[in-house]
Amino acid sequence: MDELVRRIEAVSRKAVAVQQQLAQLAQERDRLQERIAELEAQLSRRDADRQEMMEKYEAVKLAKSLNNQADREAVLAQIDLYLKEIDLCLNSFGE
Repeated sequence: MDELVRRIEAVSRKAVAVQQQLAQLAQERDRLQERIAELEAQLSRRDADRQEMMEKYEAVKLAKSLNNQADREAVLAQIDLYLKEIDLCLNSFGE
């Protein structure tokens, strides 16, 4: 009978250890999922920033390529509109 009690106690201790390990692993999983979400959000922001910079670069490149003053003013006015639209979009993401 003592042997049976010892075995039950040993199994009980192992079960407690496994439960503790399971709880630790669940916490680690949750922490890693939060980190993944943070990194995905950061990547999304960086992609948006990169896209914005590319659009500005293309607009500036186009503006520099124009020699005619009237055309240049029209393009710059259009660029200003695009930049305002981009700023509105970025501000709406920040809210």
